Amino acid sequence: TITKPTRLHVTNQNKKTQNICLFPSPSGVVHTVPPPVCIVTGSTVIDFFNRIQSVPDRCIYRLLRPVESTFLDILAGFRERSRTDVPFLDSLTITAAISTIYLGQGGIVRVDDQTPTLNATAQLINGVEFSKDQDGVTVQMGAFTITFDGNTAVLYSEPPNNMTNCQLITERCNLLMQAPFTDCHDQVNPAPYITACAETSCKFPTEEGLALSCQFLDAYAKTCSLNTTITLGDWRSPDDCRKIVPCMELYCSNNEYCGENNGETQCFCRALFATKYTPTNSLGDPTVCIENSATLTLAGCLLSAKNIDYTTLHLIDESCKGHMDNEAHMVTFSFDSNNTCGTEVMSNNKSQIIYQNTIMMQNSSTDVITRHDQVMIDFSCLYTKPDIRSVSFKIKDSSVVLQIVSGIWNYTLMMKAYTDGSFINVVGPDTELVLDQKVWVELMTVGLDDNMVSIVTDSCWATNQPSPNASVQYNLVINGCPNPADHTVKVQGNGLGTSNSFSFNMFQFSGKAPDIYLHCKLELCPKHSNSCAPSCSGSGRRRRSLRAKRADENPALITMAWNN
Repeated sequence: TITKPTRLHVTNQNKKTQNICLFPSPSGVVHTVPPPVCIVTGSTVIDFFNRIQSVPDRCIYRLLRPVESTFLDILAGFRERSRTDVPFLDSLTITAAISTIYLGQGGIVRVDDQTPTLNATAQLINGVEFSKDQDGVTVQMGAFTITFDGNTAVLYSEPPNNMTNCQLITERCNLLMQAPFTDCHDQVNPAPYITACAETSCKFPTEEGLALSCQFLDAYAKTCSLNTTITLGDWRSPDDCRKIVPCMELYCSNNEYCGENNGETQCFCRALFATKYTPTNSLGDPTVCIENSATLTLAGCLLSAKNIDYTTLHLIDESCKGHMDNEAHMVTFSFDSNNTCGTEVMSNNKSQIIYQNTIMMQNSSTDVITRHDQVMIDFSCLYTKPDIRSVSFKIKDSSVVLQIVSGIWNYTLMMKAYTDGSFINVVGPDTELVLDQKVWVELMTVGLDDNMVSIVTDSCWATNQPSPNASVQYNLVINGCPNPADHTVKVQGNGLGTSNSFSFNMFQFSGKAPDIYLHCKLELCPKHSNSCAPSCSGSGRRRRSLRAKRADENPALITMAWNN
């Protein structure tokens, strides 16, 4: 029978294979039938021969595998609680003939892949008898009885070592030498229990050490009841080992253990888990910033240690509360662009935008006093203001010059681009233009009589291929007028003389085609018979009639190329 374990989720998978409960008999001593009880409490094992061994590390140990047995193997997993150097029994894994049984924290029982619901009435599962009450889980397998009760720890703040009153703790352990325990001394020797009690409990601060010493007194009482018919009576008192609050129904996560605080059970952080938070006195992980959201996760056991009820916490918007993961016991607060939860947006002198919120407690103005920490946790995300990412374009030729023959007219047509409306700063091969930058394009002729003829820009359009007939086109000037769908296009002096211009804001084709080809079709218009300026505010019919009057035998087509 194995009694007085506690609980498990083993992180160190090292396995020690010796039978802790079946050490070899002392030299010269023959035991035909060993004493029937092996006790494991904390890191202490008192074997069937009433000898003590202390488990030194957080590993899995074999408690029992009888030499003649091929159907029973009992493994014990040990983990830390509030100290990393003192392991505690955390779970039992029992391999039976046809089943694997796991006994864990919070009264958890698993039989193979099933989690049966147990109570005080014995149930038979695969030939094994199970029962469960507030004192623990009992497993009956033939001649073997295994009990597992999940001892309760006590919350404490770790003081310097000299604040551990080992004398007081030892006095508590020595209660085993007094009544009512003396009734059992003839059957169970108390000496190993007293030794283990003092050696283990004195490693802890006084309050926790005293509570831990009660586990050894309880272990002795259980051994006595299992080994004899003696009833010790109620050996507990309000001052010495009050009745332990059961942890059998309290689930604690892998990083927690069940403990007692002011008479109530709660989950406390295991030492290894807490070490990453205690140096900075933080309650959880750093803020996680992803795109337009921020998330801050706090450890439920760290909040409990400060008597903070996570359900009372909220963001600036009181409707935004934390969500606790039922398995990990981590509490998450978050906000995003869809639910800002009162987030404040500000900027600093480092060209950063700051999204900040605060975790705070509900305002309990009716409370006269409080005994828990007030919570005010700011968390924020910094986003660097995006730089203006420029797609630069360069003209392949500073200007385009064509020799045009149209009827009796023989003239030169030039096309130039400028970065200003005064037509002073010519766009050259080294000039970089960026998206949405305004560009002025001048169409100018040499060799025409300004009194007799005007030049009219009929249309201008852009393509992503050199051909003016490419399938992808974007219109800038249509029938001598700006494309009404593009409000950046402006046309100046069209049809008024031998030169005109237009302007537009720089663009690129979707898909980031690297080149832009700008094409313009121009016509000559005799001045003596009509006005050559297109009427861009009139009807389409009038524009068509004007175009008929300025019909050119050989309209000019000029192209300018840009690339990025």
